[in-house]
Amino acid sequence: MYENQELPDRVLFQANFNVLIENDYPLTNLNIPVMSENMFACFEQTNTVKFKVLKLIMIDDTFLGEINEGKLTDDIPVMDNYVSFSILENFKDYLNLEKSDYRPSRTDPKIPSRIRNYVLNEPKTGFPSIFRFRTTDSRELS
Repeated sequence: MYENQELPDRVLFQANFNVLIENDYPLTNLNIPVMSENMFACFEQTNTVKFKVLKLIMIDDTFLGEINEGKLTDDIPVMDNYVSFSILENFKDYLNLEKSDYRPSRTDPKIPSRIRNYVLNEPKTGFPSIFRFRTTDSRELS
């Protein structure tokens, strides 16, 4: 489904530091996950899925100077404790495209673009622990 693509060593983002400092999972206008290193550490502790980590450098959006050729100088306020990642394993067999509710990608109709409802196929060996959820009987409270 998705091919592993080469990622750069780092990506520069412009960010509102007043908002960013309070968020471990900031919203972006890109279709990539962005999270604090602390939050990503939770995923890494599962040790069941291999990731390629992409270092993100957040530049204060109040900085009005210029950044020449991506070179950061000491006068540029930055936060460097955010990352994005790419999963190196192929999970295409987990997603049941026939039963899922999604819109196909314009560039490749075999790839879902926006998924409204995921339906997963459970592998014979079970899901890696990152996919497991603890469940309890539901009870109606009166």
